[in-house]
Amino acid sequence: MTSNIKIAALIVGAGSGTRLGGNIPKQYQLIDHECSFAKCIKFFEDHPKVSKTIAVFSNKHESLFKEKCTLSSNTETVLGGTDRMSSVRNGLNKLSVDEPDFVIIHDAARPFLKEALVDTIISKLSSYEGVIPILKISDTVKRLDGRHIQKTVDRSLYGRAQTPQGFKFSSILEAYKTLKGSNQTDDAEFLENMGSTILHITGNEDLFKITYEKDMERARLMAKTSAETRVGIGYDVHQLVDGATLVLCGIKIPFNKSLAGHSDADVALHALTDALLGAIGIGDIGDHFPPTEKEWSGISSSTFVEFAVEAIKHKNARIINADLTLICEKPKLSPFKEQMVKRVAGLLQVTPSQVNVKATTTEGLGSMGRKEGIAANAIVSIEIPTS
Repeated sequence: MTSNIKIAALIVGAGSGTRLGGNIPKQYQLIDHECSFAKCIKFFEDHPKVSKTIAVFSNKHESLFKEKCTLSSNTETVLGGTDRMSSVRNGLNKLSVDEPDFVIIHDAARPFLKEALVDTIISKLSSYEGVIPILKISDTVKRLDGRHIQKTVDRSLYGRAQTPQGFKFSSILEAYKTLKGSNQTDDAEFLENMGSTILHITGNEDLFKITYEKDMERARLMAKTSAETRVGIGYDVHQLVDGATLVLCGIKIPFNKSLAGHSDADVALHALTDALLGAIGIGDIGDHFPPTEKEWSGISSSTFVEFAVEAIKHKNARIINADLTLICEKPKLSPFKEQMVKRVAGLLQVTPSQVNVKATTTEGLGSMGRKEGIAANAIVSIEIPTS
C-alpha cells in the first residue's frame, strides 16, 4: 500500500445509549478519566495512517460532546440521524467532499481499540471491498423456534462481528446510496447484500461493546488494570542577578533581583517540565528547547510546561499530582504559594488539590544560603496505559 493512500476514520456515537442506565448516554460516561467516545477519537487521531477523523454525535448531546471530547485539527464533527445507519450515511456524505481511499467505521461504545488489528484491516483493504473483525463462537449454537429448540447448527459457520470495520470508500458509499431503505445492524451487511466479498480477520475480546452496566464495570476494571503509575523528578537552579523581574511558578514576585536564563528563567517551571518529560521518558527540557536557539529567548516557561502536558495527553496518560519545592533565602515566598498552586494547576489542567508548592531555605549553607540563586525540585506522578 503506497504512502499517498488516504484513510479516514468514522466514529459513530449518536445513539441514546439508554440500556446502560445513568443520567447520560453510555458513550459519555467516564471509564477512567475519559469516556469511551473520547478514547476512540484519541486513538484514531494518534494513528499514523489515519489522516482524518469524523465524529458523529446527536444534536441532543452537543454540549456533552463538547464537554467530554477534545478534538485535534484533523477531526471534524457531523450530526447524527434518527438511527445508526442514517448517522453513518451522514458521516460518509461529509467525507465524500474530499473522498478518502478507505474508511474505517467504528462504534463509539467500543473503547479498547488495538493498533495491530487496525493495521491488519488497512493492509487488506487493497484486495477486498471490506475487512471486518470476527470472533469465533465457542458455545454450542441452537436455532430457535419461539420457546423451543429447532436444531443445533454448525457453529464454525458463524461468528460475532465487531468494529472497527474497514471499507473501500467508494464501495461503502455506493452501498449506502443504493440501499437507503435498509436497516442493517452493521455496515458490512450493506456490501454483503450487493454481492461484495468481505474478508474477516480475527477479532479481539477487548473490543466488546459497552451496552449494559456489567459491560461498563468490565471496562472500568480493564482501564484500571491496564495502567501503571509512573513518577518523574525534575531539578533546576538559576543564578540571581541584578534586575527587577522575578518569575516563579508563572507568578511575578516583587524583588530587586532576577534569575539569569535564556527564557524567563522560571526555575520552578523548568524543574516541573523536566519532571513531566521524565515521567513519560522523552528526555529533558534542553532536548526540546535548546538554550542555543534564539526562538526560546525570553519566552515564558509556561510554554515548556504546556508542551509537556500535551505530550502526556498524547500518550493517553493523566497527571495524578505534582509537588514542587522552591529553595532560597530570599525573597519570602509563603505569601505567593496559593497563587502559585492555582497557576500550576491551570497549566497542568488539574485541580488545585492535585498541586502542592513548598518553600524552604538551606539555613544559610551553600550557594543558596549565600543568596546566589534559587533552586527548585519537582516530583510528578502520572497514570499511563500499559498497552
